Amino acid sequence: MAIAKKARHLDNISNQETVKKKFASSIGWMAINKVVTQIGTWIVTILLARILNPSDYGLVGMATLVSGVVSLTGDFGLSVSLIQKKELTEEETSAMFWQYLVIGCCLTVLMYVLAPLGAKFWGEPELVRLMRLLSISFFFNALSEIPAGLLKRKMKFKEFGLVMSIAAMAGSLVSISSALLGFGAASLVFGIIAISVVKSTLVFVWEPFRPKLIFRTKESGSHLKFGATVTGQRYLWWLYSEIDFWLASKFLGKDLYGIYSMAFYMASAPMEKLYSVLQPVLLPAFSRFEKRDELIDFFFVLVKKSAYLAFPVFLLLFWVADDLIIVLLGKKWEAAIPIFKVIVLLSSIRLISDYHSPLLNAIGRPDVGLKNMALGAVLAIIAFSIGVQYGIQGLIIAWLIFYPVFITLYVVSLARVVGFRVKDYFHNLFKPVLLNTLMSLTVFVCISGFKLSPYLSADSSVPAILRIGIISFTALLAYLLFFYYLDRELFSWCKGFITRKKKLIS
Repeated sequence: MAIAKKARHLDNISNQETVKKKFASSIGWMAINKVVTQIGTWIVTILLARILNPSDYGLVGMATLVSGVVSLTGDFGLSVSLIQKKELTEEETSAMFWQYLVIGCCLTVLMYVLAPLGAKFWGEPELVRLMRLLSISFFFNALSEIPAGLLKRKMKFKEFGLVMSIAAMAGSLVSISSALLGFGAASLVFGIIAISVVKSTLVFVWEPFRPKLIFRTKESGSHLKFGATVTGQRYLWWLYSEIDFWLASKFLGKDLYGIYSMAFYMASAPMEKLYSVLQPVLLPAFSRFEKRDELIDFFFVLVKKSAYLAFPVFLLLFWVADDLIIVLLGKKWEAAIPIFKVIVLLSSIRLISDYHSPLLNAIGRPDVGLKNMALGAVLAIIAFSIGVQYGIQGLIIAWLIFYPVFITLYVVSLARVVGFRVKDYFHNLFKPVLLNTLMSLTVFVCISGFKLSPYLSADSSVPAILRIGIISFTALLAYLLFFYYLDRELFSWCKGFITRKKKLIS
């Protein structure tokens, strides 16, 4: 019963300051591991983009669309129930492990069977092989869910971060090696499989969980009920966030779809990397608060600090996009630039909105998330079904109209259920928005005054790399200056946090 004792001990540590310290420490360790591995991962991504063709990414994008749908069933929401529940027994974790494994085997078979249908839908015979290769990952992912969930539940994110970092590096190495050997689109799939295999091996090294032959407990019904609601929410989330990919892949062809998916990936990557640091920590941290007002205060502080961190990153990418895409990926990807610009602007909002679902799950209201995802799915289907008729430009306009409307409605619903005022939510973001507006104005003046944009001056002799460097330096300097004067207290906190982590590393 060691696991049960540890779970109860953790649940007793629920005061606000202790949770904040654990959260900050967990974020620090996740960030350290991400920074260490991300440089290598980005190098590999750029190399793969130069070795492979847009059509290769288009094919793998089609295959992962199907695997993405199948994987939403994945753990049937049991991982969220595992973390969210206040007390947990060893018998429960053992029963959930075997339930995971059965689901994983079923999904592997389902993906294998669906492969010919996917190939027929897109008219691409090569998809049969790619989808069947991808099916292998479901089995290994099922093996890792319980030990990985326990690491997150115990907020042992130093260990969890190491697992994910090593797995990501292994996947990158496998992909680049396969691409150099001429495996084409399959090299990307080999990387995905490698990540799942390495992860499922390493989690058992750092988490001492060993399952007993217990397949069901009296608590299984409550876990499955909670998980069913979470799974429904995931499917609706998938529908609203992936419908543009399905429509683009069907109506634009594999070449244009490859460009669209690459632009979306490049624009979303910073958000996903930032969120990958936060996401594993959010639900365990939110679930530890017993007082609602303390939870709301913590949520607001988190949203504000994330805005300070994320907004300038995405705005800088917007300003350097014209040169960045060409320098990193080559001239053949030039058509991806306008898509990249729009998605990178929306990504800052997408990052903050990703905190809403963990907050609702933590207070035991996944049903509210389910309703909001249903609304998002309806709006997305309407917007993108109309937009795709006008090509990539139509999809861009659909994003600009649909997403801000949906997020505003979601915040209104969230405020009503959690117990805060909508105007307080947006007022909390006033300083980050003002800061980044001032930073953008400074960058625009710099670009206009020195004619650093290739679209403002066709005769500009400034090399692309130098333009990126000047714009980045200007943005950073302006950001730090305005940050210092607009919010000195938070500026000092950030400075202290970075200093503490440097000391910890050394």
